[in-house]
Amino acid sequence: MNNKEKIMEKLKHEQSTIIDSKENYILVSACPGSGKTYTIVKKIEKELENIENYQGIIACSFTKEASEELKCRINKKYDLSNCFVGTIDSFIKNIICKFINRALVDCGKFDNQIIIDNNIYFNEKDIRINDQY
Repeated sequence: MNNKEKIMEKLKHEQSTIIDSKENYILVSACPGSGKTYTIVKKIEKELENIENYQGIIACSFTKEASEELKCRINKKYDLSNCFVGTIDSFIKNIICKFINRALVDCGKFDNQIIIDNNIYFNEKDIRINDQY
């Protein structure tokens, strides 16, 4: 067995370990072209096969391109409307947009912020978070 075959065998083993894992939280980190997207898609598909009314699945990537690739591949078999697939930035932004009013009002920082279409405006001039992710 040559070096390339050894590396491929190791990758297959590591990928199947991830796909078959029973862990709730999994981090997949590897070099470009190593099969991360394939592995994550197979893991999510395996999980969704066993869940009747799935929701709450979060799959984050660093880039829009990788996130879109995940969405496209998984959407071929499953409806992702109850799941989040996107970038880490967009996931955090969604959390901020959902809870910013309550948090800022509760701590007494602002009393008149407005959220429109995931854009946050504080007192119409102070801070603006736009939809760049």
